[in-house]
Amino acid sequence: MTQEIGVASCEGTKTTPGSENTTKRLVAGDLEPGGTVTFEINYPVDPTDVGGTFAITDCVFINDVASIKYTVSFVPNNASFLLSFNLVIPAGAPIGAQYCNYAKTTQSPSASQASNRKANPACFFIGGDLRIIKEAAGDGSHTPLAGASFDVSCDTGAETVPPVVISGLSGTTSFSSGAYVASGTSASGIIAIAGPEGTPCTVTETAAPAGFDLPADPVFHYTIPAAASGQEIDYIDDPAHETTPTPMPTTETPTPTPTPSPTSATPTHSQEPVANTGAGPVDSQLGWAFLLVILGGGLIFGAKERYRRTH
Repeated sequence: MTQEIGVASCEGTKTTPGSENTTKRLVAGDLEPGGTVTFEINYPVDPTDVGGTFAITDCVFINDVASIKYTVSFVPNNASFLLSFNLVIPAGAPIGAQYCNYAKTTQSPSASQASNRKANPACFFIGGDLRIIKEAAGDGSHTPLAGASFDVSCDTGAETVPPVVISGLSGTTSFSSGAYVASGTSASGIIAIAGPEGTPCTVTETAAPAGFDLPADPVFHYTIPAAASGQEIDYIDDPAHETTPTPMPTTETPTPTPTPSPTSATPTHSQEPVANTGAGPVDSQLGWAFLLVILGGGLIFGAKERYRRTH
């Protein structure tokens, strides 16, 4: 597969409605600018074609303007086959521009297929037909918020041509139980989905980015729009995580007890109580005894004096 200089003859690869006689489809890839996308083309061949060489002109149109031209050459096997090849979306391509890939056979082992076998265009919007952006609640600038995890399911009932392509998650797209599914973390904060118009898709946020909480209802429902409607962009808002502050322990400083000023105190005599015997306290009894001794002595002295005076 060779990228040519210029886009000469690319207009000749475009089909008119109903003129397609070979099927081309987008089957996988990263739908963002600079991403790589995978296409398939099926061709009918018969045993007489073995050993011959197919030559195909493949052209990329962005917003209906021829932008890149490739020449593809190969030798087929002896049965109908799928030609699978990868193309890079130009890094400078604008989000929302329509990317269409056309192909035309210019040489084949069978003369009847030499110039009239054209593939239907395989088209999608750069950034996804359905573009879902994770953002912080209240962010009017719609800055993508990376790190959320999602489960995506697009119900088709059966495998379709083209299939549904889901990009922007760490997991790959697969078909299971009637739906195209993908799960994983969004490193960019953007999920891009392309596929048949009218396909319903359910996007469930399973884990919020660090510092954020899941929305009150983390399940969202979308529909892949028709090409005529252009790219649809939707937003999923996550509220910032509110943390409850941990109360700081408080230490109460005890009120100091005032120290009384020293004072001169007159010591007081303390006396143990004694039992009341009817005679009064001991000190009183001693006092009476002393008084009686004095009085007794006085009486004796007085008696002696009277005795001397009378004798």
